[in-house]
Amino acid sequence: MQSAVSARRVGGRPDIQDSRRWPSNVEKMRRWALPAAVGLVLVALLPPAAVASLGAPGASQPAAQGSGAVGPDCPSKVMAFYYGWYGGAQDGYRHWANATGEAQYQYDPPATVSAADYPRLGAYGSHDPAAVDQHLAWAREAGIDTLISSWWGPVDAGGKQSYEDASLGLLLQRIAATHSGIKASAYLETWALFHGPQFGAGFFTDPDNFSPQGRQAARDKAVAWITYLLTSYGTQEGFQHVVKNGQKVPVVFVYTAALFDPVEWQMIFDQVSRATGIDAYYDGDVEGADFQAQARAFDGLHVYTPVPLTAEGDLSFAARVSDPHATAQNPAARVTDPATVGSDYQAWAAEARALGRGWAATVIPGFDDRRVRNPSFWVSRTHGDQLTYDEFWQLSLRSRPDWVLITTFNEWHEGTEIEPSQPWTGQDSLHGTLQYPGYETKYLADTSSWAARVHRCQA
Repeated sequence: MQSAVSARRVGGRPDIQDSRRWPSNVEKMRRWALPAAVGLVLVALLPPAAVASLGAPGASQPAAQGSGAVGPDCPSKVMAFYYGWYGGAQDGYRHWANATGEAQYQYDPPATVSAADYPRLGAYGSHDPAAVDQHLAWAREAGIDTLISSWWGPVDAGGKQSYEDASLGLLLQRIAATHSGIKASAYLETWALFHGPQFGAGFFTDPDNFSPQGRQAARDKAVAWITYLLTSYGTQEGFQHVVKNGQKVPVVFVYTAALFDPVEWQMIFDQVSRATGIDAYYDGDVEGADFQAQARAFDGLHVYTPVPLTAEGDLSFAARVSDPHATAQNPAARVTDPATVGSDYQAWAAEARALGRGWAATVIPGFDDRRVRNPSFWVSRTHGDQLTYDEFWQLSLRSRPDWVLITTFNEWHEGTEIEPSQPWTGQDSLHGTLQYPGYETKYLADTSSWAARVHRCQA
């Protein structure tokens, strides 16, 4: 008898075409180690029959249609991760004042904000239609096809509509109203399905995260959330769709896929499909996960951030264990990063093709979260006379991805934004005077140049 998973994969990877409480402080140290450990625990909890139903990875998988074993000549989409969790003055400067809830990272918006840079729009609110319209205009100017909105489920802990769900709804409304041509997708923040702090020891000490009843509850919640997402937003014209097995279906991105075993993900996706009649295209973040195992359940694979692959990021992490402000800039990064990041991208792309799955490569402008947690990673925005952003675009395109994913359009806390920023000097009682360098529209222009190259390739 053909298993649910193998039946799902008969057609191979579809042709890609048109048709967090936020983690704090030392919790982030465990970001890449915990998911792998979680996977080992989860396999032990699952019934042997369920594990056996996965079969061998990559068995009888045809190459992706039109792309071959080496991938397409050019990506079909340029997408960017988008964050709708910011509140303006009327919402108490949500996230701008404090991203982690820790007292030492409290700021005083609009004078100072919880970020490495200062937005050109100031401490804006994600529920402000004017701010969303400006984001759509900038995204279009930059040649971005899709904004992948961080999504924490339909309701918050108090049972009210979650802030991020309202943001996704507004984003789709403004896409329709402005006729921008931009599409939206959702990034399921998987940690929100569980108990305890993200990346923290509390996750492991809460029995509800690992007992059979707790795991079932988390899976049921995932089914309910994704069902809501697909029925509420997935059918809208502004939501990103692709053709899968001859059907036009919505695309859903999943963060930290390793929090569920692939057997569990397959259970979730199958239940959603039965409930909605929609077999969506699921693209999983396999950071810290078993790549081959997760490929059994997901249609496409990506890594949210390649920062831990960089020499500069690793050195800064080690230095900041003892010095919160250390940066440990590495002059050899221009040599080492292509050898590490580049080779990993090439290997992951080849493995995705062999497994009949899609591959999306990630680009970052840099990384700087010194104003929100310690220790963690820092990657400068320049490598000698070259932008880090340009280097990552080059490395990504060499892996011949189906999509290029920009991390991020506006994740200001980690300093990965390409949204326009401005030079700013602010002052508050806790931190004194803070300098924000500001990059103006530099990264929009650079994105536009790279996206134009991608779009010309498609013509």
